[in-house]
Amino acid sequence: MIELSAFEKFIKNNPNNFNKQEYDKAAVEYLKGYQVRATSVRAPDNLLKLAESLFKLGKRQECCVTIAKLNKEFPNISISIKRSANLSLQRMRYVIRAKVALKKD
Repeated sequence: MIELSAFEKFIKNNPNNFNKQEYDKAAVEYLKGYQVRATSVRAPDNLLKLAESLFKLGKRQECCVTIAKLNKEFPNISISIKRSANLSLQRMRYVIRAKVALKKD
């Protein structure tokens, strides 16, 4: 039987880490996963999920930097990851516009 790394166990036990209380933990684990396996096929997905976690934590600048890193380091990533990254950016822009509109009212 193959031994799972701590990161793989975390992912297996928490496939949808986007529970409000888990964003910090998820961000740390996705960052670790990327740092440990920066050249693996999972690296782009780890960066994308890190960006999504950062966005949910309200760390918009860090989210943008992570998505820029994803696009720079992996220009040939799968279409599904590119779409997800673009959707994350669109959601972030929407939230920012909504907050600006609320401040004006």
